[in-house]
Amino acid sequence: MFALSQKALQSLNVERDITPFHFEWFYSDKDQSFVFTEVGKRFGGAKIPKLVKHSFGVDLLEEYWKMQERRAEEINWEQPLSPRVCSSSYVQLTNGKTMMESLEEKIPDLFTYEQNHPVGVQSQAAESIGDAFFLAQYTSKDAAASDMVSAKINKAFNEVCR
Repeated sequence: MFALSQKALQSLNVERDITPFHFEWFYSDKDQSFVFTEVGKRFGGAKIPKLVKHSFGVDLLEEYWKMQERRAEEINWEQPLSPRVCSSSYVQLTNGKTMMESLEEKIPDLFTYEQNHPVGVQSQAAESIGDAFFLAQYTSKDAAASDMVSAKINKAFNEVCR
């Protein structure tokens, strides 16, 4: 994964240019493998800049535009190298089920919740990330705690679907 990512970065890099980019790798429980889905020469989707802001206290979009506008002197360059908290996104794709109620009030400590498919309406099978029932973002003290919250969200989701 590292070698492939490094090769893609070298291809995307433009000297003296500030280039937002992201890689998407998904982990498959089915066969314990990683699946590469995309590399993008843009900020990642699913509100990744919000995750960075909550974890590091850094507003990527604001600082990107300061650099593009040659206002680098306004940037606090003494930023943390490691996150203060673990910020996570949970996206539940539509799967032909009907979500009978929103989970927004059932999940504590969310900083983002977007219900993308109407409650009470049967969904179609997902074809892309745009086919999501909802996006939930939250912070945890570490990755283990984040996994526990994801498990709770997944359980709650399964309880309100038929």
